[in-house]
Amino acid sequence: MPQSLIADMVVENALDPIDLLLSAFAQGDRCAVATLVAVDGSSPRAVGAQLALCIFPDGSQKHSGTLSGGCLDEAVLQELQRAIESRSNFRIRFGKDSPYIDITLPCGSGVDVQFAADFSDVLIADLAHCWRSRLGHTWRWASESHQTECVRANAVKNTPPELTNSAARWVYKAPPLRLLLAGRGANLQSASRIAQAADIEAIAMSPDREALASLSLPEKAKHLLQPAEISHVMQTLVDEHTAVLVMFHEHELETELLIQALRSRAFWVGAMGSERAHQARLKSLQACGVSADQCAALRGPVGVVQRTRTPQEFALSALAEISSAYRLVVDDATKQITA
Repeated sequence: MPQSLIADMVVENALDPIDLLLSAFAQGDRCAVATLVAVDGSSPRAVGAQLALCIFPDGSQKHSGTLSGGCLDEAVLQELQRAIESRSNFRIRFGKDSPYIDITLPCGSGVDVQFAADFSDVLIADLAHCWRSRLGHTWRWASESHQTECVRANAVKNTPPELTNSAARWVYKAPPLRLLLAGRGANLQSASRIAQAADIEAIAMSPDREALASLSLPEKAKHLLQPAEISHVMQTLVDEHTAVLVMFHEHELETELLIQALRSRAFWVGAMGSERAHQARLKSLQACGVSADQCAALRGPVGVVQRTRTPQEFALSALAEISSAYRLVVDDATKQITA
């Protein structure tokens, strides 16, 4: 597989375990990934959580991700080193009913962790395609020692016979949440900063060039609010894993953006303003030909906190609602895949 294809997938900070794996493969470094595949009881992390470890030629290491609130990750990292050294796949039960009696989980639960270090070129190619295209996909193993497979979510319904045995495991992996933030001034600044602090990818749109220039986002994530650019962003960057948050006091600036956002694949679209402003906005959109169903999908007033008083408070409130909505999207997709 051409290394340039994988190299295109590497992000600047490699915050996600998948980013670290693809980066390691592109550079010829050794890497292993631990995946939470089953939980018996409660867990701070959901099935599908991952922790990756990369070992560089000079012996230094880098890891990304977490499987617990901190009580388990050190032991998992030790096992990841073993997986890298043996270039093998295996599964370990930690906590309840585990043979590792010296590793206990405070919650009293048991978790099954799949370790994988034997990645084929085919898997890396499939994974890179899914990650680059922001496609939901599954990681699956016919048994604890079986080679890892990566399959697009819509292809999983045709379950191979070898995955129906009791030892088979698979987990759904959704693309990271993406935010399209539109506005100007302090509201745009605050939402952008809080999204970045939460490691959420943010795209910004504003009619104000100075406002865009002041944001600490990559230049490719800044877009001027104008008709052609709105269409481009909606067609190329907004997908079913994207939320659109519109934050204008001047409502005439938001109409075209909201029309296109409500007709896009975005899973959530919301706009800042009071209940009165929201009702006026809906009338304006209906007058522009937006359907009743599309108008009903527009969130407003936005946020989990009513009547926020500062840009920072509004941004926290709105991003909390978006995060909660995205969890429901991922949970629903997971249920469909694993049903």
